[in-house]
Amino acid sequence: MKRDRPYERIVDVQFRVRPPDRFSFPSGHTASAFVMMTLLSSTLPTLQIPTLCWGTMVGVSRVYLGVHYPTDVFAGALLGIFAGRMGMSFMM
Repeated sequence: MKRDRPYERIVDVQFRVRPPDRFSFPSGHTASAFVMMTLLSSTLPTLQIPTLCWGTMVGVSRVYLGVHYPTDVFAGALLGIFAGRMGMSFMM
C-alpha cells in the first residue's frame, strides 16, 4: 500500500529528518528493529525487555520525526515479529 508521509498530508506536521523514499507504509526501520528484537530475545531471553523497549522507541521516533503514522509503525512491528519468527523456524 502506497501512502504519502504525514508531513505531506497534514499541515502542522513537518519532517525532522529526510526520509529515504516517498511512501510511508509500513515503517521499515521499525520492522528491522522488531526483527532484531525477536531474534535476540529468542536467543537471549534476558534481553526480551530491553530489546522490546528499544524496538518500541525506534517506532515512536519515526512518528516523532514526522515520517510515519502510528499505523505504519504498528504494521512495521508486526511485520518484523513475523519475519523474525519465520527466520527462526527455518533455522530450527
